[in-house]
Amino acid sequence: MFSYIEKIASLMSEADKNEYKRIFEPRVVAVPPADSRRDVCVCADGEIRAYGARDKKVPFIDESGVRTYIASRDGGLSWKEYVADPDDIGACVKIPWTGRYITIKGRIEDDQYGARGKGSRYFSDIGPGDTDPEVALIPDIKISLDNFQPYCDVVSRKIFCPAYHIDMNGGYHLKMLVSEDDGVSFKCIEFPEIPRFEMKWPHKSIRWENNGAEPSVTRLKNGPLWMIIRTSHDYMYESFSYDNGETWSAPAPSRFHLTLTTPYPLTLSDGRTILFWNNTQPLPEFDKDEYLPPIENGTKLGFGEDVFTNRDVSHCAITEDGGKSFIGCRELIRSPIRNSVYYRAVGDEYSSNDKSVHQFQAIELPYGKVLVSVGQNTASRKLVIFDVNWLYEKECRETFRKGLENVTTHGFIRGYCESHKNEGPGHCQWNRVSTVYPMPDPAGGARREVQQFVYNDDPRLISGLSGMTWNYPASDTGHIELEVYRAKAGLRISLCDMWINPTDDTAYHFAKFTFEANESVLPEKKWVTLCLDFDVKKGLLEYSIDGNKLGESKLQSEAPIGLSYLHLQTLARERDFEGSFIRELKKL
Repeated sequence: MFSYIEKIASLMSEADKNEYKRIFEPRVVAVPPADSRRDVCVCADGEIRAYGARDKKVPFIDESGVRTYIASRDGGLSWKEYVADPDDIGACVKIPWTGRYITIKGRIEDDQYGARGKGSRYFSDIGPGDTDPEVALIPDIKISLDNFQPYCDVVSRKIFCPAYHIDMNGGYHLKMLVSEDDGVSFKCIEFPEIPRFEMKWPHKSIRWENNGAEPSVTRLKNGPLWMIIRTSHDYMYESFSYDNGETWSAPAPSRFHLTLTTPYPLTLSDGRTILFWNNTQPLPEFDKDEYLPPIENGTKLGFGEDVFTNRDVSHCAITEDGGKSFIGCRELIRSPIRNSVYYRAVGDEYSSNDKSVHQFQAIELPYGKVLVSVGQNTASRKLVIFDVNWLYEKECRETFRKGLENVTTHGFIRGYCESHKNEGPGHCQWNRVSTVYPMPDPAGGARREVQQFVYNDDPRLISGLSGMTWNYPASDTGHIELEVYRAKAGLRISLCDMWINPTDDTAYHFAKFTFEANESVLPEKKWVTLCLDFDVKKGLLEYSIDGNKLGESKLQSEAPIGLSYLHLQTLARERDFEGSFIRELKKL
């Protein structure tokens, strides 16, 4: 194990270790005092800290409140809040081959467009809690605020700090700071500009332009350095270095879906790498000139976002072969407020106005566990522990005994679209409502609620469609069973390799397999078990009831990370309050 992992373990009692054994799937253990990105660290004695602030008076600015941290001395199981010294170095990274700690902080003098940023490096022999660290400027670096995440590569003994600069036209320029002398000096590597988002079907306007932002770096097992990058495109971009960071490939699309969210890699002590990202796709961009209330011109031109519709679910997958294949693609956490009618207003008004579960930071824990900081705003952000073996599960089942906790069903209420410069609660948010309703069994069976899909033609909704997405462990082949009851309109059933909003009426186009479970497939007013058998390599999905094959669907496009989502949506396109019902889901 890494030395810091041994230190964490040394603080744990036998009771703590026994409690660790109970953790398998993700368990929320605390709410961190700052949005996820770079505030979690491990002290020299094994104490885990998450820095932040409380009692803030100005959004986003920690200095406007009381600087605090929460700490755990039992491997992350329990946490206590402390007031931090204003001069505390805070979260920092230990350089393995020197034993010193380093953190790099950025500052923008004016606004984020065209401003010159100054970066400072902080050294400490003590680590978190040091109030008198060594400080030195990194001159002549134009770099964005709060993006520095030093990666200490033990193979090359270099420190890598990927970052970016925003020019006056809103363009993003990737850079890589590299130190070969333990952080004393850095050189800057420039990268080719990533292409900008182009408007084409199904989009009716452009997106907020992030053509290369918030990158992170790690080394893959027995392989290259890997940089992963946030963009406005439908896929995460990536770049590789095969010569210990001297040169890098031009950033190019990866196989991972990701749009305007921030990925994060964690390489474990045994060489395996876990990727944390939002394996999601936003709704198509709508016509911003026709939307009411009016949207500001800067947002229309791509200088800000109108609304985020893909930040409610976060994911993780693991590779043990240096990135050739990834296992899992599982939902790490779903936003606890994703169905809130008052989504824009909930949470701390001085916390981030983006109430998402995007952005990550993770550390390896003892005994096969991982701690993840994920999300933004006190309403959504969490510290989560899970067992790495959870990513290797192959089967799962959903009975809805916990309601809609393990699925997503939300649609959106028409309302304000707000970018960075707008005032008021909510940053690029719409209020929400669940589109699927828990109802008594229409067949009068056991006294349990089942899930009803309808079409609600309420003009206050962005879409009247009922829909549901359900995540299962990714695979190229599989058997899925759905207990279905059709009262009126049936369901469109799709298998996908990413999360698509339940109400997205273009989901069928991006699905890997899709078909209509209408009256020719589902009997009327009768519970049946609809079976789906898929094989990505053969490019075929077959669906049947009671062993009788009813039809098949062809693979629509490649699925390089396997299939991990069942997407259900009503077939109705006019008012239908009878619809269809789901009682249970299985993936075998």
